[in-house]
Amino acid sequence: WVAEALRALTGSGAEVRRITVDTTACDRDTLAAELRAAYAGTADLAGVLSLLALDEQVHPLHPALSAGLAATALLTQALGDAAIDAPLWCATR
Repeated sequence: WVAEALRALTGSGAEVRRITVDTTACDRDTLAAELRAAYAGTADLAGVLSLLALDEQVHPLHPALSAGLAATALLTQALGDAAIDAPLWCATR
């Protein structure tokens, strides 16, 4: 899925900045810092595409949730913490 999404985006002329997230171990502060670093100086950010929801493994600390769902909630919070005001698109199957 990741390779296909990257090809589709770059093929349409999008500038892609990829952040790899460990869906079972990431934390809000670290993710916010990574987002700030990746998008520093980007005034015309069109949006953020997340493939996190594709991770269906059980989250080790929250077994009622998939790791992808928990990471998507974390991403939403971290985007706010990083003051990134852009649309968030979440891809699923």
